[in-house]
Amino acid sequence: MKTEAYLFVHFVGSEDSPEAEQIYFSVSADGETWNILNNGKCVLASTISEKGVRDPYILRSSKNNKFYIIATDLSIHNRKRVTESKLAWKQCQNILPDNPNKGSKKIVVWESTDLVHWSDARLADAAPNDAGCYWAPKCIWDEEKQKFMVFGASRTAVDNYTYLRLYRSYTNDFKSFTRAELMMSEENRHIFDASIVKDKGKYYCIYKSSDRLKLDCADTLDGEWTAVDTNIHAVAPCHEGPAICKINGEDAWLVMLDSLIPPGGYEPFVTKDLSSGKFIGLEAEVKFPQNVKCRHGSLLTITKEEYNRLVEVYGTVK
Repeated sequence: MKTEAYLFVHFVGSEDSPEAEQIYFSVSADGETWNILNNGKCVLASTISEKGVRDPYILRSSKNNKFYIIATDLSIHNRKRVTESKLAWKQCQNILPDNPNKGSKKIVVWESTDLVHWSDARLADAAPNDAGCYWAPKCIWDEEKQKFMVFGASRTAVDNYTYLRLYRSYTNDFKSFTRAELMMSEENRHIFDASIVKDKGKYYCIYKSSDRLKLDCADTLDGEWTAVDTNIHAVAPCHEGPAICKINGEDAWLVMLDSLIPPGGYEPFVTKDLSSGKFIGLEAEVKFPQNVKCRHGSLLTITKEEYNRLVEVYGTVK
């Protein structure tokens, strides 16, 4: 399969609108100029559970020729209707002692065979049993286990819901999941917003560790993760939400990082060698949709046919 274009699946971040915490599609034919689809409106909206989603991840499954989108079941906008914003953020992580069991613990799943016809949204449970929250779910195919490994960040009772750690579980259908197990943690630090890719026989994990981005490497998904000497924190000192994909036709990787520096939004970076840990900013070369603040999302390389189909069905806003 020859991929020639890109799809970016994201939300648009404002807590002041129920439509912002939904699924948006942006596309690019060259990885440089990005256009948002559907006249700037969401492509998919969750009408179940919290009636909003954040941090979507899209994957292409060669196992059954399907696409899956998984996302955090969370609407801060809707929660703010009944409580103040700061309390809403604490409540959805289950860290308010007088508001137990109010955490954002589920994921929302959609599936498709062509990127334009999607199933109804459904809830799934991939979190630890004692999770206070389960955020920014991602997925990678585990070749050894022949299952999808789904992983996300969770606060649990192990430390009275103090630190976010990465937990993983396995599935074949995104309906039933194995019991979640600890995947990665650091003492007295949060770990969240992890993305994993495979390159030249090794796995690379970009993630946020409290106040900085880090890059780790492992020989297998079960193997020991070791730190890669990287400049990613130097070039992206106040960023999170890494989205990564191989650049079409090149032996290089595009990494989008969500900037917390006002006005915020995604900024692009590239590396020609993940093992080198060296990243270069491309802000001048890459243009995102105007008047849209793309927030935590994921990248997928797509074929020219898939790109044309998306544009034909939804249209674009430049």
